[in-house]
Amino acid sequence: MTVSAVVPTYNGAHKILNILRALEGQDWAPDEVIVVVDGSTDNTIDLINRTEFSFKKLKVVEQLNKGRAVVRNRGFKEASSDLLVFFDDDMRPLPDCIRRHVIHHSKVPNSIAVGNVMEDYEVMKTDFQRYKAWLSRKWMSQFTSEDTTLINSKRPFITAANFSITKLLFAKLDGFDELLTDIEDFDLAMRASENNIPIYFLSNALAWHDEPVSCKTYIKRLREYKRAHNKLKAIKPSLYIKYSEKDEMNRAYKDKLFKLFAHEFWINIIDEGTLIAKLPQSMRYRLYDVVTTAAGVKFIN
Repeated sequence: MTVSAVVPTYNGAHKILNILRALEGQDWAPDEVIVVVDGSTDNTIDLINRTEFSFKKLKVVEQLNKGRAVVRNRGFKEASSDLLVFFDDDMRPLPDCIRRHVIHHSKVPNSIAVGNVMEDYEVMKTDFQRYKAWLSRKWMSQFTSEDTTLINSKRPFITAANFSITKLLFAKLDGFDELLTDIEDFDLAMRASENNIPIYFLSNALAWHDEPVSCKTYIKRLREYKRAHNKLKAIKPSLYIKYSEKDEMNRAYKDKLFKLFAHEFWINIIDEGTLIAKLPQSMRYRLYDVVTTAAGVKFIN
């Protein structure tokens, strides 16, 4: 089974070498590495071109900026291998990550494999970054009791930052929907379930997510994701309703409380850090939960 590692990037000069060095260190070397530069305005291409790598084949492709779905589909079109392993440009896969993807597909053909994505505590610099790392582990804990877990087909998900699929299966699903500039991986997961294609979570196919966050930038990402959900729901209402979890937040909290904590004051307090530094971790993390939900999900405008 031949393997193409596909890395989409946009203005990623400050991080592209991290993912490429991590791919160099894989104990199952990819047959080709394809970097698709999505209309970057920085020096990503020049940086790659003047850096020496040990890959069997490295292909750098440049296109006009067209977003997440289009850039990943371009990687698929450029790939010549049997298996595609997608990584975002801010990922740092552990040395055995690709091997675990390959072994899975040799055992379970005609499936999709989702790798584990978490933040590395060793490089976290702020309390909020450590909270984000804790939050990732908390969410992933539902899948990490086994090396391989079959994801519930009624609640499917794919994280495009670390997943693998054969080229034939990707073509069968018509790739990512290019009408979407976000949440395209959830859309692909829904369509896979509609076609009875199983999705597996590989807890040991781990890649560190190295993009540092603040409370402010995390909330910005949550708002983008919320708007993307709304767009997907508008484009594909029946499919979205079928596979989405119902919003139960109003049963747990009053909107008035969320509106209070959606204020920018709380975001600044968290990022500044000193006023809440002496609170117990459980209280700090609870505050982070409420503020990010309030400002990032409930009151995104």
